[in-house]
Amino acid sequence: MRFRCPYCRHDLGEEPAAVCPNCRKGMVVPAQLSKGYSDRRKRAAEKRRIRREAEMHRDGQRVPAGLASVNNPRWLAAAVMALLLVGGGLVFRSRVATGSHEDYRLSKAAKEVDNLFIALHRFRADCGRFPSAREGLLALVRDPGVDGWRGPYVTLVKPDPWRRGYIYTNDGGVPVRSGGPDRRAGTADDVVPSVSAREEAAESGEDVPAEPGPQH
Repeated sequence: MRFRCPYCRHDLGEEPAAVCPNCRKGMVVPAQLSKGYSDRRKRAAEKRRIRREAEMHRDGQRVPAGLASVNNPRWLAAAVMALLLVGGGLVFRSRVATGSHEDYRLSKAAKEVDNLFIALHRFRADCGRFPSAREGLLALVRDPGVDGWRGPYVTLVKPDPWRRGYIYTNDGGVPVRSGGPDRRAGTADDVVPSVSAREEAAESGEDVPAEPGPQH
């Protein structure tokens, strides 16, 4: 933009002066047309342009929050390590919980086997024999019609902690056991009467096998 003197129409150039150099008449030059204001306006316009370009560039390079460092090797290593730690912790807790639960079931089965073992020997002390295979462990709960029965010797016969019935035999071996975690009789994880239960049964004068052998 170029300016002219309002009196003589002299060309004042791009920056108007307060006095026309041609006719020497004074003029009121608006502040926004002074050189200082113009310079400031140019600088401000340049700053705005630079800022807009920077914002446009940043928007084009922006990635979702949390992924800004996805290509950073250190970030990747830290993420992998965190996943390994979390996964290892979950596996460890799962194993501990599973082991604790299995220990509880073994303890519960051992206690119930002992109770049934002692009850069977009390039944034999009263009736002169163990229950028959047909009568089974239920003979400890209700009278099967046997002379001398003075039960109930237990209040309830229920499955073992692995949801299998307790195994009863009257062939002269260990009369009662649980198949244990593998749910099969005659294997190494069978739950059989403890020494204390055998000693308690022996106190009644009953003939108790010296060692609980495997049941076939």
